Amino acid sequence: MVKADCPLALQWARVARWLAWGVMLAALALAGCVPHAGAPAPTAIASPAPSLTPIPPTPSPTPVPPTATPDPAVPFAAPPLEPRGHASVMIPSAVSYLDDLRDAPRYQIAASFDPVTMTLRGRERVRVVNRSGVALDELYFRLYPNTGRLYGPARLELTQVADDAGRALSWSAGADASVVRVALPVRWEAGDAQVLTLEWQTRIPVEGDEPWTREQGYGIFRQAEGLIVLAEWFPMLAVYEEGAWRLDPVPEWGDPVYSEIAFYEVWFTAPEAYTVVATGSEVASARAGGSVTHAFRSGPARDFFVALGTNLSVATVRIGDVTVRSYAYREHAASGSEALSAGRDAVTVYANRFGAYLYRELDIVEAPLIGLLGMEYPGVVLVSDALYTPAEKWRLDITTAHEVAHQWWYGVVGNDILREPWLDEALATFSSGVYVQDIMGRDAFQTQYGQWMARYETGQRNGTVGAVTWPVGRFRASWDYVTTVYYKGAIALHAMRMDIGDDAFFRALRRHYEQSRFRVARGQDLLALLEQEAGRDLDDFYRRWFFSE
Repeated sequence: MVKADCPLALQWARVARWLAWGVMLAALALAGCVPHAGAPAPTAIASPAPSLTPIPPTPSPTPVPPTATPDPAVPFAAPPLEPRGHASVMIPSAVSYLDDLRDAPRYQIAASFDPVTMTLRGRERVRVVNRSGVALDELYFRLYPNTGRLYGPARLELTQVADDAGRALSWSAGADASVVRVALPVRWEAGDAQVLTLEWQTRIPVEGDEPWTREQGYGIFRQAEGLIVLAEWFPMLAVYEEGAWRLDPVPEWGDPVYSEIAFYEVWFTAPEAYTVVATGSEVASARAGGSVTHAFRSGPARDFFVALGTNLSVATVRIGDVTVRSYAYREHAASGSEALSAGRDAVTVYANRFGAYLYRELDIVEAPLIGLLGMEYPGVVLVSDALYTPAEKWRLDITTAHEVAHQWWYGVVGNDILREPWLDEALATFSSGVYVQDIMGRDAFQTQYGQWMARYETGQRNGTVGAVTWPVGRFRASWDYVTTVYYKGAIALHAMRMDIGDDAFFRALRRHYEQSRFRVARGQDLLALLEQEAGRDLDDFYRRWFFSE
């Protein structure tokens, strides 16, 4: 099913090209998410909420002449788009931000899904600029599903790597099955662009009659309950920073992927019975031989996520230039509408408190997660199907608000999720509290705050609470990690809000959102802004609430 406000009418001149592409894809398919012990707890009394104003619509930009933009319906018909080529998926006020991202990686990916063999085959072209400051002779990619752990029994197989001239390049396995080193035949000088083409395939694990357990992953790469969930389904560039490639192993809990902003053009082909949900916005589509190829553009994104299924209902709401969609199993359509309401309210609250949501689309998807209530991806949030029942309305609303907050804290403002996970998880948990206060009122916030404190106090009694600023790898168990980073972190941020006042606190968050837009922020960036807005030294506060066990 194609989204109603996305498809572009195909001109007759495109039909022949689409038929040829459809034949190629068909052949490809057949081929095989707290204070220091002894410190006084902050009061749970929240400041009065600001009056919420709907995000006003802004005028659409002047249309670009058709000849100025490559045909979005033809895979690989042109080199990867310049950032301005993604303007249509951004709100008008955000289009100018693209000009600062000319050297960000650019992906073009064409993939075909075969539901009979449950396979995905694809080809991608990647343009990457050497921003290391030194000459390099190698590039690294990550094949994240191969780590098992959070992904379950998945396998992503790389079959070919070539340069832009079609010459085959050699590659080899790295430190673990998720790491691939590509040898470059010529020195890659600083500032130069490299274009590589990769071909790959994967078989998607299918849950059988026995439900999977947490030991089999998070359920983020598999088919279950009629939904195919595809996290990190393609080879991703590794991050190069501070003189080395970041090839961290995937942790046993927490978020698996540390990545930078990139641009994605994706052509995803699936049988026409499937609804395809993905990062960014659909800009074109075409039918051929019972299948539909959906063309997406991402805008600046840290990943590209896809989910597809044949039993999805959809509910939609517009907030100014932003369209929010909620996808749910058809039998859970009423709860899907509840998730949509929570998503709409969260976008409105966060836009008023932190700054505008910068993309034209946000999708909320009911998904069969394991051991998780929700998971965030650029432009898409997953919410556990266990919450899609009237009895779970509270947790459905809170989880949706938490995951939507990640579009601000992770999506736009990035962070090192392995070394400083608090920068997105503590902020997202705290932000869900702002949502509760502003939408549900003070009493509801006190209930939520009480839940945070109960979890934190249990951890204190058990001796399992660490420092908010610890990296993922320092925690002994998932329970300790969540108690510290999510709940103690949210309590610490609330304590800061009570200490310096709403005006200073939210000015700092708005500055953080603006200054670290599309960057990888560091914890010290935010702490320095809070200190600047408070107008005084906060070192004692930071030691007590952020750096102490």
